Amino acid sequence: MGSDSKQVGCPDGLTRREWEVLQQVLQGCTNKEAAHALFCSQRTIEFHLSQIYRKLNVRNRLQAMRAVVSVRMLQNQGIGERETRSA
Repeated sequence: MGSDSKQVGCPDGLTRREWEVLQQVLQGCTNKEAAHALFCSQRTIEFHLSQIYRKLNVRNRLQAMRAVVSVRMLQNQGIGERETRSA
């Protein structure tokens, strides 16, 4: 499978590469810094971010960061697992 295949642990159906981009954003990187770290162009980062925003149903990087933090907090508390099991 390629680097963009879906991976367990990636939130909301993000590809592995989208998750890597999002991790750079979570660390406070600019698009330019993320592109350098991930060996791609800024335009590629912008494309991945647009896909991430669409999948997370957010409009900007701050909302994306909040969405991921919220999901991770719920997962750490086991709330998502309990709801899934009881359904």
